[in-house]
Amino acid sequence: MIINKVHGGYCDAQQKYEKWSVGFWLWKAPEYLIAVFVAQKLANISALKYITLEHEAASAIEDAREK
Repeated sequence: MIINKVHGGYCDAQQKYEKWSVGFWLWKAPEYLIAVFVAQKLANISALKYITLEHEAASAIEDAREK
């Protein structure tokens, strides 16, 4: 399920960027564009509690209640 969502996010980002840029491919786009589209797809997974972008690793570990 997660792999399909990530793939879908990449595909959506490619299509949108190609339209916006009148033909450029995703490898020319800023990296964060992909992250946003992937996050949008992942947000549709009902089992997830929340999604953050560029969350600090230490905070993410603490939020997950891990060591």
